[in-house]
Amino acid sequence: LNAPIGTDITWHNPSTGHRGSLTPIREGHDINGYYCRELSQTIIVSHQPEHSYHRLCQYKTGQWYLVD
Repeated sequence: LNAPIGTDITWHNPSTGHRGSLTPIREGHDINGYYCRELSQTIIVSHQPEHSYHRLCQYKTGQWYLVD
């Protein structure tokens, strides 16, 4: 989650052929002052891409939690 905005983080499972990427697209703070990032995710399973967007925020302890 610490990659620069716009940088793709990719993965590939050679056993299954599944692959995907996660891209930080925006960052900021929520109303409580927690640092947050919005991510674009693509997962390819059986040659079918699935796209989703997520928002994660970070507690002051450093632990991330999924907002939506």
